[in-house]
Amino acid sequence: MKERRANENPIDHLDLLNVRTDRRHDRRAMTADECQRLLKAATNGPVLAGMTGQQRAMLYHVALETGLRRGELMSLTRGAFDLEAATVRLEASYSKHRREDVLPLRPAMVDALREHFTLLAPKANAFNVPCNDDMLTRAFRLDCAAAGIVYRDDSGRVADFHALRHTFISNLAQGGIHPKTAQQLARHSTITLTMDRYTHVHRGELANALDVLPDLEGRDQQRATGTNDTNGVDLHITTVEKRLPTPLPKLDVNQRTSEDNGGQETTINKALGSSGKPNENGAFPSIARDRNRTCTFLRKPEPKSGASASSATRAIDHLHQYATNATELP
Repeated sequence: MKERRANENPIDHLDLLNVRTDRRHDRRAMTADECQRLLKAATNGPVLAGMTGQQRAMLYHVALETGLRRGELMSLTRGAFDLEAATVRLEASYSKHRREDVLPLRPAMVDALREHFTLLAPKANAFNVPCNDDMLTRAFRLDCAAAGIVYRDDSGRVADFHALRHTFISNLAQGGIHPKTAQQLARHSTITLTMDRYTHVHRGELANALDVLPDLEGRDQQRATGTNDTNGVDLHITTVEKRLPTPLPKLDVNQRTSEDNGGQETTINKALGSSGKPNENGAFPSIARDRNRTCTFLRKPEPKSGASASSATRAIDHLHQYATNATELP
């Protein structure tokens, strides 16, 4: 089609597979303990795929700390490493995105490479990586078996050689490295590829992440408001008090207060209305209309003699009954 040799695409009718639902070879990130055991097992292992155990351990170590792919590691020569500047240069012809890359190296890695390159010529291959991919795959699985690392975990994800690159990116993410920096070190074209495909979070970290969620059961709040352990407290009155924006003072029968406007006197009857009596519906209109003035804090006074005391006592009883029924508030 591109060279105009065909009039139509013979496979245009085929549908692409959904790579998110049709997962056949999902890789996983290895833990730090697994990486240490792998390097130790490879160092003490026999010659596999034409590489000594120490050569394989160095290859795995570089892959874990640079995220380089198998083909990229195979292309590296002794001259690609600048140990003084602590960098490694990847030629554009061997890079997946066809661009030259210069990656940093850790000081400990520089020391290990300096010893590894002792007998190598500048143009010699840095690592004796076999051309046959199956040979390296078999050697890696044998080293993992010697280290007690399972190839496929319970969720079906595998730990192969390319999983070392996954581990590198995941360690950057878990270490708090900015996603943009991780993208540059991974040499991905988009940040989405870095975060979606190569960041693997371990199950323990998923469980720990739930600790930041608020306590929805509200045990402390229930104890503070008295909604869990009442100890004789009227729960409805507590609810009404919570809903009132400004608490009213606790008034008593015949209580008189002096205000700034010429010593005007205020009595309980004035708070209830001019008449001090309920209307035909049995409620006090001046209070029922304004819930901000609902006297939920009135305390029932001690019994006193006289008609006025009995009338005020009945008025306060009515107020307590009204405030207790919180559902009647608008």
